[in-house]
Amino acid sequence: MELKLIKSIDVNVYDLIADLYIDQKAPEYKKILEVGLKEDINEKSIRKFFESSYPDRILNNILGRIIEHFIEEDLIESNGKITKKGRRIIEVDYLPKYEKGRYRFWCIKDELIGQRIIRYSRIEKDHTKVFSNFPLDALEGRYHRDLTRDHEFFLKKINTNQGGEINYQEKASIASKVNLTWIINKNSSNLDSDWNIKGDLKRVNHIEYTESYEENLPINDIIESIFQDNYEYDSELGGVILEFKQVSKDSILRFQTNLHFQDMAVLNYGKFKELFIKDIPIIPKNSDTAKSWLLKIIEIESKLDYLTQKSINLIIDNFKNRKEMKNFQDLSVLNSEILDYLKVNNLIEEFWHVQAPLDLEIS
Repeated sequence: MELKLIKSIDVNVYDLIADLYIDQKAPEYKKILEVGLKEDINEKSIRKFFESSYPDRILNNILGRIIEHFIEEDLIESNGKITKKGRRIIEVDYLPKYEKGRYRFWCIKDELIGQRIIRYSRIEKDHTKVFSNFPLDALEGRYHRDLTRDHEFFLKKINTNQGGEINYQEKASIASKVNLTWIINKNSSNLDSDWNIKGDLKRVNHIEYTESYEENLPINDIIESIFQDNYEYDSELGGVILEFKQVSKDSILRFQTNLHFQDMAVLNYGKFKELFIKDIPIIPKNSDTAKSWLLKIIEIESKLDYLTQKSINLIIDNFKNRKEMKNFQDLSVLNSEILDYLKVNNLIEEFWHVQAPLDLEIS
């Protein structure tokens, strides 16, 4: 089963002064730090990287300065052990470089993925307005990803004036929208979830980015929230409960259906303009629905092959053995009911080969 939930998000643009750490490629740092995966990083363990480039009389001084620099940058501890920051450089091959200046930030805010910056650029213009309600707590002290360049930066601090107010200018003329698509895949053993941002920012190239959604998902609560005013949901069997008239021919054979909703709020994840549920199991509403469903399957199977009593019994058994039919184990269909069904639906002549074996009584 797949759930696809789509919404449109406003992108607001702000100019402000901030302190950043910009990730830059650092292959030399990574090469030295990888030594720490096997042994402590010290002058002796990294000497091999430099001894062919420098004479011995200055090599020791250079090695000492490198070790001091790595300690100052919090890449290694004083005992040569790699820090958390150092391990991150090994993983991503980027070194955060400190910057301070005027920046333009493209920001989004949503109940599903929170508040984040999706693009930044350096600017030179002064600010012309002063506001004090900029969402500091949500943006400071964390990593953001520039989706137009696909790299991360760390927003250390947004600067304030002496009164504690943030000097920034909102650039409404550059504001735009992007689509947020949330996809949840559920099978018998796994539950995977990703979200995707896609769209065109004004004066900026097209962006598209996908990330796994790592939070624990109350999948049954999500589906029940979607169905609450539309359908009944069986959380134990993981299926939507439908009447026979609501089930298409294709769905009858697959025991699954596809559903589409519009403009719907889902729990605390916000309002989505479109929701698609693909291949959700379907469960008969009652025994009459189950019997009509079974008779329809027999009709469809009759068009494909000559049915004997044995093959009809097999169809019935296979139907009852499905997980979705757990509540209908007492279901039975008499031969006379099959014939009546064919007569009522004017199918006797078309399905004479069904009537013939059913009329035979074998003792």
